[in-house]
Amino acid sequence: MIDKQHIGRKLPAFRALAEPGRLRFFVKAIGETNPVYFDESAARDVGHPALPLPPTFLFSLEFE
Repeated sequence: MIDKQHIGRKLPAFRALAEPGRLRFFVKAIGETNPVYFDESAARDVGHPALPLPPTFLFSLEFE
């Protein structure tokens, strides 16, 4: 359980890039059904330049 002192805490913005195939594999593994995360045209339709990183994907970056 998260320590309540962290609720509402803001972190500095940063960018991370991931290969689209890796993102599709990740969203399939977590059961994500929003096409924005696996269909590049759906992502562009809502204003993303490419597939966005799902918030939970950031945790996997710690393993690299």
